[in-house]
Amino acid sequence: MALNKIHFSKKYITMNDGTTIALWDTKNEAMPLVFVHGFPENHHCWDYLLSSLPNTVTKSFRLITYDLRGFGESSKTGEASITRLYEDHQTIIETLQLPSYHFIGHDWGGALALQTARFNPQSLTSATVMNTNFWKTDLAGMWHLIFLNIPLLPKIVFKWFPKKFFEFALLRSFANPNSLKPQILDGYFEMFCDTETTQYWIRLYKNMAKSIILQIIPYLSAIFPENKTQFPQRPTNSYHVDVMLVWGEDDRFAPLWIGKDMHLNLTKRGANVTFHTISEAGHFVQEDQPEKIVPLLIEHWNMTEEKSKEELS
Repeated sequence: MALNKIHFSKKYITMNDGTTIALWDTKNEAMPLVFVHGFPENHHCWDYLLSSLPNTVTKSFRLITYDLRGFGESSKTGEASITRLYEDHQTIIETLQLPSYHFIGHDWGGALALQTARFNPQSLTSATVMNTNFWKTDLAGMWHLIFLNIPLLPKIVFKWFPKKFFEFALLRSFANPNSLKPQILDGYFEMFCDTETTQYWIRLYKNMAKSIILQIIPYLSAIFPENKTQFPQRPTNSYHVDVMLVWGEDDRFAPLWIGKDMHLNLTKRGANVTFHTISEAGHFVQEDQPEKIVPLLIEHWNMTEEKSKEELS
């Protein structure tokens, strides 16, 4: 990873279906911070934020990040669904033997943080969710969901026009793409050119569309095959977690109203929620404005750490 101050050890963790997830871990004996990226990026989306953390923080916490299945250096095979990504995440947490941790997620990573708050809240010291669709989706903003569900078209675009689509779908979504390191952008672009990766993305978003349709018309479950991987049973303290929402104000994928609605839904379900909007930032808020987010994260981590200690005493 292109970080000057932090040393990560890289490893691969094998899932129960034989696939592998690439993971980076500082391995120090401290409270873990687990960072999970979204679409269409990889673990390098956290480089700017992590390199902005003060030395006192990097020494006080154990930093962990990984590439989701279907992204970066992780396997691109197996079931493409949010339930599978959730099971992958829980396998990682169990393999690393983390009794509790802070979850920091963006986009799909944010959805996984919310699913963890839903199904395994006792494992979270806190959750931070950045620019994520969850209870509601802005269909205009989620144009790529529609695009990836059109027969044949996405395969043609990825094969013959990957650079144009990369520029359209990703580059123009950053507040200042010129500030990003070329090697990180090259890594993102490589995924747009990799058939195995893009095939997984198409399957993932087809599964997402199926889930949205079934939420609206549950009777159609009779004709749609179920995912092999299912969510566990919800506990009674579902969502009872300290959650910080961080939202780039100029997000064209998950507009600000999505974040405000998420705030209401989480509060209604018993979460303790704080909500911060970040100016001059779009969907990829952690790369657009890492310096603005770092103080919020440190305050959130310290506050929830103190709260956890008080509850134990």
